[in-house]
Amino acid sequence: MVHTGGSNQKVTHFTPTQFSPSGWSITMRLKQLGDYALNLQCLEELDLESCGYRTGVTDSGVIAAVSGNRSRKKLNLGRLTNVSDQSIVFVAGNCPNLEILDLSGSYVTGAGVRAFSGHRCLQSLDLRMCSEFRLSDIEHMVLGCQSLKSIVLSNMIKETIPESLSRIVKFADELWL
Repeated sequence: MVHTGGSNQKVTHFTPTQFSPSGWSITMRLKQLGDYALNLQCLEELDLESCGYRTGVTDSGVIAAVSGNRSRKKLNLGRLTNVSDQSIVFVAGNCPNLEILDLSGSYVTGAGVRAFSGHRCLQSLDLRMCSEFRLSDIEHMVLGCQSLKSIVLSNMIKETIPESLSRIVKFADELWL
């Protein structure tokens, strides 16, 4: 439970703008986000995409936001172009209940994708607008992540989809929805 304005309410979804007054810098919002995320053990969804790619959100901000909460089920790191595989590998190892992950528009590489091989809960992975990995990385992850039901890739993928991936791979247009 979170105490907010005299009433207790369960917070299960969080975006930085919910707790930050206008005018705060993105750094302050991420610092506050990390503080809140560490204290909200019931937080199931975290959406950092609203921080945008021009703001300088880095690995340290993502790691602070993800640390201390192993019950997270949905995480959106879409368009965070200053975030590397360091964060993705950290998420894979520290979010065992994660079911939905959006990495669209990020620079995740094969190492970040492969980090989810063996993950027990991941069901959906969005990799639209990502191009720093190969389909062999996806195949490796899929073979080790039996819970995975859906991977969204960009239509621009030129490689032939292996049979082992055809049941779960979906394609999306390059346009942001």
